[in-house]
Parts: sequence; C-alpha cells; structure tokens
Amino acid sequence: MPSRVVLPVFLLSTINWALWNACSAASPDPSTSINATDTFQLCHIYNQNRSHVQLEQLVKVYGLPNLPAHVSLEGLLGLLRKTYPLAQLAQVVSSPANVLDVAATLSKSHFPGNSESSAVHQHPFPRLVHITVPDKNQLIPPQALTIASWILLNPGYTVLVYEDPEVRGTIERHFPQHLQAFDALPSSVERTDLWRYLAICAYGGVYADSDVACATPVDHWADVSSGHARLLVGIENAFSTPEEAKHRTYARQVQMAQWTIAGRPGHPVTCRMGDYVRRHMQREQEGVFSKEGWDTNRAVLERTGPGIWTNSVMEYITQHSVALGELLAGRQVDDMRLLPQMAFGCPTIFANLEHLQRTIKAVTSGTHSMRMLTSEPSYQMAPYVYHCFLGSWKVDEHEHEQYLLRVRALRCLLIAPVVGALVVGLVLFRKYRRRKLGLSGTLKGHLHPN
Repeated sequence: MPSRVVLPVFLLSTINWALWNACSAASPDPSTSINATDTFQLCHIYNQNRSHVQLEQLVKVYGLPNLPAHVSLEGLLGLLRKTYPLAQLAQVVSSPANVLDVAATLSKSHFPGNSESSAVHQHPFPRLVHITVPDKNQLIPPQALTIASWILLNPGYTVLVYEDPEVRGTIERHFPQHLQAFDALPSSVERTDLWRYLAICAYGGVYADSDVACATPVDHWADVSSGHARLLVGIENAFSTPEEAKHRTYARQVQMAQWTIAGRPGHPVTCRMGDYVRRHMQREQEGVFSKEGWDTNRAVLERTGPGIWTNSVMEYITQHSVALGELLAGRQVDDMRLLPQMAFGCPTIFANLEHLQRTIKAVTSGTHSMRMLTSEPSYQMAPYVYHCFLGSWKVDEHEHEQYLLRVRALRCLLIAPVVGALVVGLVLFRKYRRRKLGLSGTLKGHLHPN
C-alpha cells in the first residue's frame, strides 16, 4: 500500500483509539453481565417519583420537634418521652460501665442453653440494636433522628449506644486475637467497620450506622424470613457489569450493605471477618495490592468496608451453588436470608412518608394494628431502613454522574489538542520532507546535468 494511504489510515486509527479510551467506558464482558436495576431507581419508583424528602419532613413524621444543631442522648430521650409513653419506647443503654455487660447478658438470655424453642423462632435474633457515635453529648440532627427512629419503632428492644472506648472494649473482651489489628487500622471509620461485624458475632441483634433510620419494626423483618434465618444481609446495589460498578465507585458488581446487619451470635459470615481483615492488612504490608492503584476511599472499601464484607457473604453463597443473577430478588441461602435491594438500600431522600406515617401510627396503636398493616401486599416491598449517607460520595447519585461526565469532558478537551498537534506536526513534517526532497532533486539536477 502506498505511504500516502498508509499514513492517513494510521492517523485516523490512532485518533479513534485515543478518543474512545478517553471519552467512553470499557466494553462490558458478556460473561459477567446480569439483569440489574440501580437501587436508587427502585427506591425512587417506590416513592412514586416524588421530590427529594428533606430531613425536616422526617423529623415531623417521627413526632420530634425541630432539633437543635447539637443535642445530647439524654436530651433526645427527654424529647421522645414528652411525645410518647415510656412503655411504647425501646430501652436505651449508653453508660460506659453498663453497655457491654448488658449486651452480653441480653444476648445470652435470648438463647438459654442454645434452646431451639418456638419462642426463639418467633424472634430469631436477640432484641438488641447496636449503634456507635463519636460523642453521645453532641448528636447532630441526622444522628438524633435515626437513633430516635430505632427507639420509637422497636418497643421491647434494647438500643445500645457506644462510643470509641466501648467499641474497643468489645474487641478486648471477646476478640483479643484481633486487638492488634483493630488498633493498627488507620481511621475510626475502619475500626467501627471491624467492630460491627464482631459485635454481631458476639452479641447478635441489629447493627445500624448512626445515619440509618429504622422504617419497619425489626420484629417484622423476621416475619419476612419466616423465622428460619440466622443472618439477614441486604444488597446495597447491583449493576449489569463489573465495569459499571467500578464506574459508579462501588467495590463489587453486586455489593452487600454493611450499614445495617442483623443476625444471631456466632454466624460464620460475621465471625470470620476479623481473620479476613487481618489477612488483608498483612497482604497490604507485603505490597500485594500496590499495583491496583487504589485511592484512599477504595482502599477502605477493600480493607474493612463493603468490598471485604461482600467477599465473606459471597463465599458463603458460593458454597451453596447460587448464581449471581439469582440473588437480586432476595432469597434464602441455607441459614442466611439475602434481602432485596430496597430492604436496606434506600436513601432518606426517597423515603415514602405515607408508609412511615402509617407504620408509626400502627406501632403506637398496638400489635394488632401492625399485623393488619404488614398483611397488606404493598407492605411486603417496604424498606426496612433509610440511609442518610452522611459523609458518603453516594449522597447524590445524579451529582456524582455529572461529576464523572465533567471528568470525561475534561479528558476529551485535554487529549484533543494533543491529537491535533500530532496531526499538524505530521502534516508539516511531510511538507518539510517533500520540500527537502524537492530541493535535493533540484540540486542534483544542477550538479549532475545529463
């Protein structure tokens, strides 16, 4: 092929390759594709595509007055007791001297002698809710709201509120073999990650982040699983391909939520997390992950967050020969109940206020009203919790998508001048070469006339 044809073809191919890599995502691998719908989209549809719910609206629905910038836990309990009878509220334990002893005592009393009585099957988990906050005397409004939601919707439960010393005390008392790894974790976020798994391993009950609001009484989570599950795990989000998940800054194609976990003590999925985290940290020290090029956020996801948590859950699922695409609707896998995306995955901005109002009214009216409500078909889809996403990059998915589009546009703008300069340079070089060859031929004609 003549050089005058080869060079333009080469240039066009190079430009096409560069722009494709700069401005579009990688092609998906059909072998890993599943039929998935984004959790935020599902929640928005359930909320009938209404405008974003504001924190002030939720505060009113839960019967709280306007919250100050900071309120103590005792102050919050005082506000609740002014609105609701004490008998209708969960017990709250927050004293550092008592919280670990109460957790251990109530956990053991729920399973006397590991009895498998019918009463245990009616309430498969200890009636405990574990929440940790930086400072019980300085709760910000979202934390006050979410703690109040657990107290209000779960009469008969005990809500245990921990600070950092009690969090470490749990590890020291029950898992001394993991204390060194716990102390070596670089942030309180990661230490809380490890603690939540081990707290459910040691005590059972429900763990909830301090920005997660209860939307359905926990006793009615158990009804969904027919009382046979020893662990409840919710799907945070699911994507058609691994490339899409990575593009959206998730660690896994089907990622499990770890801002809420419920279970009996001693389940292998939670109890092995200490070993998982220690092993991951050891491999980090050996430089195994250095080539991955993870930023700080991704490193946390993999070290203690939903990435490594999903690994433990998926290992358990794989042992029972369940395919990835079969998980999204939720299903029982041996003694673990995998919940569909909306159970734990919906953000507060898509909270269904009508559902919340009816639930709170039913809870405060008595058991019979709640049973009537949960018998309705529409209630079977109702979220169990709503997540505020405090401090998360997923607060506003639309904003994140716009950010990624701006990044791609910038990459295109940066590479276009480079490609343009390359083309112009090659064209000028060809002209220069032709001119030089022309001059050379002219000189040869003058120096060596025929």
